[in-house]
Amino acid sequence: MPRPSTRNLPATRQRGTVATRPGRGRRQPDRNPYQYPYSPYGYGGHVDRSGNVYRSRGALNRAQAARGIRRAHATAKFGYRAGRGAYRHRRRLAGVYAVAALAGTGVITALMPSGIVVAAVAGAAPAVYAGLKRRSARKRGDTVKLTRGQMAGWAARIATALWLPLTAATGFADPLRLALVAGSAVGVSWWSVHTRPELEPAGAIEPERVGDKPLDPFNAAWAATVGGNGGTLTGSYLIEPHETANGWEATIQLVRGRQRPETALGATALIASAYGVDPTRVMVNRMPDGRADQVMIALYLANPLQDTRAFTRPSLDLETGWGEVGMMPDGSPARWRFFEPGSGPCGGLIFGSQGSGKSALANQLAAEITHSGIGVLWLADGQEGLSMPDWADGGAKWFGYSLRETRRVLQAAEQVMLNRQQRRRRIKWIDDKGRERRGRASFDGTPQDPYLYVMVDEWPIVAQDPECRRIVALLLKAGRKVGITCIVIGQIPSVAEFGGDNDASVIRSLASTTNVAMFRLAPADKASQHMGGMGVDGVDPTSIPAAFPDGTGTQGMGYLRAPGGTASTFRSNWVRDPIEWAETSADIDLEDEAIDAAGEYYLDWRERYALVDDGEDDPADLEENEQQATEHGAAAPLARFPHQAGPRDAVAQVVPIRRDQPLNAREGALRILRGIGQTMSTAQITTHLNALTGSETAVNSVTAALKRAADDGEVIQLPPLPTGKDRSARWQAAEHATEEQNA
Repeated sequence: MPRPSTRNLPATRQRGTVATRPGRGRRQPDRNPYQYPYSPYGYGGHVDRSGNVYRSRGALNRAQAARGIRRAHATAKFGYRAGRGAYRHRRRLAGVYAVAALAGTGVITALMPSGIVVAAVAGAAPAVYAGLKRRSARKRGDTVKLTRGQMAGWAARIATALWLPLTAATGFADPLRLALVAGSAVGVSWWSVHTRPELEPAGAIEPERVGDKPLDPFNAAWAATVGGNGGTLTGSYLIEPHETANGWEATIQLVRGRQRPETALGATALIASAYGVDPTRVMVNRMPDGRADQVMIALYLANPLQDTRAFTRPSLDLETGWGEVGMMPDGSPARWRFFEPGSGPCGGLIFGSQGSGKSALANQLAAEITHSGIGVLWLADGQEGLSMPDWADGGAKWFGYSLRETRRVLQAAEQVMLNRQQRRRRIKWIDDKGRERRGRASFDGTPQDPYLYVMVDEWPIVAQDPECRRIVALLLKAGRKVGITCIVIGQIPSVAEFGGDNDASVIRSLASTTNVAMFRLAPADKASQHMGGMGVDGVDPTSIPAAFPDGTGTQGMGYLRAPGGTASTFRSNWVRDPIEWAETSADIDLEDEAIDAAGEYYLDWRERYALVDDGEDDPADLEENEQQATEHGAAAPLARFPHQAGPRDAVAQVVPIRRDQPLNAREGALRILRGIGQTMSTAQITTHLNALTGSETAVNSVTAALKRAADDGEVIQLPPLPTGKDRSARWQAAEHATEEQNA
């Protein structure tokens, strides 16, 4: 017999070694154990094809039998798995099976002596069967309509009836093989595209049975619409649905690994459509524990948020920093975090369209801050005091009644921040372990050292000033450690609306990390594309209707997300009399060092505001004009709106804008350009015009009006800026243009 290889054999089976006991042996170099009749076991050993030596022939046979059994078992196991997979996917693989059966039939009939007859019968059988079935359907009176799939089936039957006889007659010639391959490729591809496979969602948990019924009425309706095949949340089901006094509530179990809470939050309108109710009666919210595979759903007979609640008293908890600002659909309070003990004050971002309820929430926040006894409010109104006028004479310790005054408010806040930083870094204190420490990196407000809240309303108007953007971004980044924060109020949460530069991105990002209140937005605003990175994915404020089914407005209804929480539906409280809360606010102010840092504008702003109300010029504005004249050699026009102009302003020739006398787009744009006296883009002019007149003039209308004015020589059109997101055309009033611009 051939000499087997011993390269990989153990030491006891190498040449010259005889195994006496397992693991032991003695050296015998004069013998070859693999050359018959010698072996490690002496005479009579047997060697198989792999070189393994056995004591007897019976041991060799038993080993070979066991090896054969293992191979047979592996082959059977593979065949079983292949057959099970083929049966499981029989629908999507039906085209492959049909092609294989057709090819096999063609080969058999080609080898048979009278195969052409068998081929003709086998090829015509499918077509005859389908025709008889169609005929019986017509006799029963059923409506028989030839669909696209049935047309494809008849084409396949006709091709089969022609191909099989030709194959039997020619002996499976090469052209017929090529035709089979080409037709199979087309047919199988069509089948895979136009046949929907059975959906077997992975990760779905089977719903619990109730008695002998696997589905309760709630789940039955859910499975027939939303959770069924082709539904909005295919594979999902309801956990513990139960009726309430005002409808029913449940928990939606999503398909794990395939569906997210954002999917369910964005499908609120579709769920309402499935149940045939108004979208305002369906509430879908995240789980309180933040689970990613479940959401809460409630369907109400009447929306519990339809009835507004009045703000009756401040609710700020000085121990935790939470305050109640509204109500959730389940009756629980909606909470806003004003400060975090041991850290500092919390700012926020509020946005929504006109009439959505932003100012109502802002009034409530102002009341909570000014009655807390540990907070001071500085209020800047970008709409010249029209949004929250009740807080000018009380409550707010500083009221930004113009763009220039708003800038002075923010500049003073920056100086207070720098002053507090210098003072607090030198503070020495003893920690709980008795160690002396230097510097305080947190701020806990007290009546002696209160928090400073800077609330900026109508932010898109204020954001036109780069200095204002820079300061607000700085306060949001570094102000919390010294007890200063900002609450920004605007319309659309886009970077372009916030200023369009890096500071705008910082403001939008940092303001949304604390409290975020989202009210109704117009569908044209496409708010979802502007809300990335704000932690409110899946929430769509454009889905909030303007009115309830009975016609009452939805002002104050929106989504609220507090720090560390998830966005949930709520409705803010309504402050009936803001003046009452402004006049009864706590009489506290900043510490003396902070007041000194704020400067003289903080001390005399009420006197200057009274002069402006009487139609006089703001002395601070005149002082700035003289300073600019000294620096630049010519007096610059006041950066103020025309309707606030005084008799000695550089824009004295502008007629005040009155809301009871609406202006057209051309006249309003001309007054803004002449009053501002600076180059402005079309988007900026439109924003100012809508804010001043309370209208919703489109950008296209303003562009057309300005082009007509340019043709008449009243304005000059300039090219857009090469950088930045605002690429609209720029405009300059003719009387303020330079010689180069006129040329």
